[in-house]
Amino acid sequence: MTEHLCIDEKKQLSVCIEGDRSGFVSKSAIDKFKTFIKTNIVDSDDYNLQDLSDKYMKENYIIKLISRTENEIKFNIESKPVVVSNKSISDAKQKLRDKIKNQQASRGKKTGNTETKYTLGQDKNSEIMDDVIYKLQEKFKNCRVINITDDINADNYRDYQIVNYNTNIIMTLEKTERNSSVFSGRVDNKLNNIMVMFQGAYRTFQYINFDYIIDSLSSMIKI
Repeated sequence: MTEHLCIDEKKQLSVCIEGDRSGFVSKSAIDKFKTFIKTNIVDSDDYNLQDLSDKYMKENYIIKLISRTENEIKFNIESKPVVVSNKSISDAKQKLRDKIKNQQASRGKKTGNTETKYTLGQDKNSEIMDDVIYKLQEKFKNCRVINITDDINADNYRDYQIVNYNTNIIMTLEKTERNSSVFSGRVDNKLNNIMVMFQGAYRTFQYINFDYIIDSLSSMIKI
């Protein structure tokens, strides 16, 4: 969730930091950043936010100036955009297609070809979802990961959960304008744009943080 931290500094200048404070390298880094601002910005603009980001923030975060008035200066902590290698995406896509094709063929024989959209998911994925599905499939090898981004909505969300409640299918979706109602009320951060569903449970997060939280999904996905 977004947190707000406002500290009254000398000369009645209020320094406000918005965003995810876990982006700082440590708790002391917050104090050091504020001290630097207090020392350098009250009487001048002698500072470089890129340098401050490199010094005080974790690798995937940056500090941006939002606004400044005579009495207040406001910063925001933002996640850096994720740059994914086209080659790694291409390799992941092919591995994923081969694995899902084999799994679907095997499952079709066992179930008498009774697969539906609820258990098959969609064929086309965005690059982000290719990455999410591939990494989840590698992590949870005994499960089958499907993408339901284009079909799921507030009306059939429960249907997807019920149909797959007793299966080993991990359902994934990327937030879009069409399915945004599914995320409504199920996120603690409006920036969360990925949802993972499994046996009646769900988890939402920002794609940029996926590599950091994937291990914690083991508490929800138990096979």
